[in-house]
Amino acid sequence: MTWQSSDIAIDATNVTKVEPRVAFGGPASSTQNRAYVAYERFATGNQRDVYLRRSLDNGLTWGGLVAIETTTKDALFVRIAVHPGATSSVPDRIVVCWETIFTSGAIKPNILCALSTNSGQSFAAGQQVNLVADSSIVPEVAIDSGYVHVAWQDGDKVKAARSPHASALTFATNVQLSPQPGQEPRIAADGSGTVLVVWEDIRDPLVNIRANRSVDSGQTWLADGVRVDKDVVNGDSIQPAIAMRPGGRAFVAWADTSRGQHDIYTNFSDDGGMTWGVVASRVNADTPGTATSHSPAIAVAPSGNNVYVTWEDYRTGPQRDIYASVSLDNGVTWNVPDYRINESLPAGAADTRLPYIWVSAARVAVVWIDNRSGASGSVTTGPTADIYASYLE
Repeated sequence: MTWQSSDIAIDATNVTKVEPRVAFGGPASSTQNRAYVAYERFATGNQRDVYLRRSLDNGLTWGGLVAIETTTKDALFVRIAVHPGATSSVPDRIVVCWETIFTSGAIKPNILCALSTNSGQSFAAGQQVNLVADSSIVPEVAIDSGYVHVAWQDGDKVKAARSPHASALTFATNVQLSPQPGQEPRIAADGSGTVLVVWEDIRDPLVNIRANRSVDSGQTWLADGVRVDKDVVNGDSIQPAIAMRPGGRAFVAWADTSRGQHDIYTNFSDDGGMTWGVVASRVNADTPGTATSHSPAIAVAPSGNNVYVTWEDYRTGPQRDIYASVSLDNGVTWNVPDYRINESLPAGAADTRLPYIWVSAARVAVVWIDNRSGASGSVTTGPTADIYASYLE
């Protein structure tokens, strides 16, 4: 498992950029997949706008900025999902979602999603997802052949909604996924009608991970979530990440404090999230509980048994590095050693954070926020944060 020795700057212009998310489009058999990165830019003071950059050569070079949301409201928690075109001449359908708040007065957060039907060349205006206004945060989005699926946190409850994406987006109903309090939802769809949402469940003194599933493309859901991190008894499980193999196994990664500092763990389900393994697997290969590893992201290869996880890691300090590991047996075991991705920098030399991973038929890509242009600092008042990427060679 070898990552590029030179990282690729997707946006290194002189404004702060945060929360990148990457996805690929184009036909699955293509070696020249279309690639997309959505993120926020602090274009005016402390106000974040939503932009997209496209690549038509599998992420080697990147085009200009495509504006998605540039109103007077602040935009954060940008997320992206792509339904690939069946052939190189069929455009990808792209949905970008975000949380939007007013920059003055009372904070009134809502969830908006915007649709592109021309492979990201332009986007329709954002459509509000939450039917109860002004209390919805932290969106996540997934897409299948018929629907866009969105999960978010409304107060202390986790909710979901769906919309067809053939033309304009319309979110007609919202579904509460648990009667108990929860936060930080994540969502995935397998393309065969199963949709899975995981979240941090805070009904007990310790934080756990729970999952709820729909097997009819988001129309109906279970009455409550089922426990994912079953073997955790003396620590918190936080920051879940999720991936699903088409018509097959579902995977969840999270950060766990059972052995001291945060470690990265995974578990899997072979029935769309109804039942989960009894014992979770630790991913990071350093000594358990000795250095903080958190903010995981997980992705699966479209075919075969490879599963990939990336995360922030403090093992070499004083700043965070980006690490990754691979499972070659469908999430049962994880490779030793794991791998530092930001290889063009000395370990721990510059703060790198919030990685996100995506796997296509042609490429494994990780994007992250990078402070190599200066020391670590606030994303709003510190030195410029840039968006960088690396690919598995």
